[in-house]
Amino acid sequence: MKKLIALFLALTLCAALTGCGGISEGSKNYTKHTGLVAIDGHDNLYYDPMTKVVYIIFNEMTGSGNRGYGYMSPYYADNGLPYLYDPSTRALIKITDKT
Repeated sequence: MKKLIALFLALTLCAALTGCGGISEGSKNYTKHTGLVAIDGHDNLYYDPMTKVVYIIFNEMTGSGNRGYGYMSPYYADNGLPYLYDPSTRALIKITDKT
């Protein structure tokens, strides 16, 4: 009887750890909701067409899609200042002066 209970508990634990699904990409319709524009060739990078500031945005959905996580932050250069984007040259621009 103890072996049967142990087997049942082990199977229940395995089923609970498996969950309902894996990790999937979340909804990334940022242009519609925020006005940000995706930068071609750079995954998760977007820019604001008014300020030209570049943002990194990341989100994931887990399980049945009702739980998720993510973040949004300015995309910083090695000098500690955010990058700007020039859509005409399709280049990231490092700000060199804090003023």
